[in-house]
Amino acid sequence: MTVRKRTTLGVVHATATPPGWDKGAAGIRAIHKAQGWSDIGYNEIINPNGQAEMGRGKMTVGAHVAGFNSI
Repeated sequence: MTVRKRTTLGVVHATATPPGWDKGAAGIRAIHKAQGWSDIGYNEIINPNGQAEMGRGKMTVGAHVAGFNSI
């Protein structure tokens, strides 16, 4: 995966998981990899309990906002 040199944009959006689904980054990673992606698309996730959990990592280019992932 590619590492970006700096971050100039932060994006927050909701995952497409059903209400009450709480499998964290590991669960989302499994869904994304089952779709043929190399890893979880998100840099970090916020679980329903409000706790942040690492996805790809803060400086790794994400795969969740087409056209903006590198910034």
